[in-house]
Amino acid sequence: VFMMFAIPYFANQSFLVDYIAARHLQHVSSDLFFVFYAAALLIMRLTMKDLFDTKGFRFWLSICSLTMLAMLGFLTFLSNDWYLFGAGVAMAGSYGLMSSVTQAQAVVIAGRERSGLANSTYYMGIDLGMSLGPVLAGVFYGRLPIVWFYPVFMLTMPVAWIIYLCFHRMIHARRA
Repeated sequence: VFMMFAIPYFANQSFLVDYIAARHLQHVSSDLFFVFYAAALLIMRLTMKDLFDTKGFRFWLSICSLTMLAMLGFLTFLSNDWYLFGAGVAMAGSYGLMSSVTQAQAVVIAGRERSGLANSTYYMGIDLGMSLGPVLAGVFYGRLPIVWFYPVFMLTMPVAWIIYLCFHRMIHARRA
């Protein structure tokens, strides 16, 4: 599931500067995106810390999926730094929060005695997203009109839900 969040994250990390240049948005400061993202994520993690222990995985998957779609929407319609700010905050609410949630869920599912396996599986999702995101972005950037660059990554969210729905019974049965 987390790999589906990592794909647009790493695609954006690799192609944001090119996307801004291709859209002739010289007045948009691409370097601000990750400043906004980091600041928002820090604030979110500090203010939401109690929710991580009280809300279930499906709650976080819902919230993080919606904010990933918002992030991709902000970048699709990017015209100034305010849209970049919205995208950075939304990325913090999607990839950033889902990072914490999925790592914790992996350990819960595997159990304390297999936490090493759980963490390595979690990081495998990051690694796959880190490689697939830029590769897919390169294909999309080279073959699709630039206006479709971010919308096509919206498809990762239904795929994340399909993966979750295929495995949710097994995941929740293991915890019981």
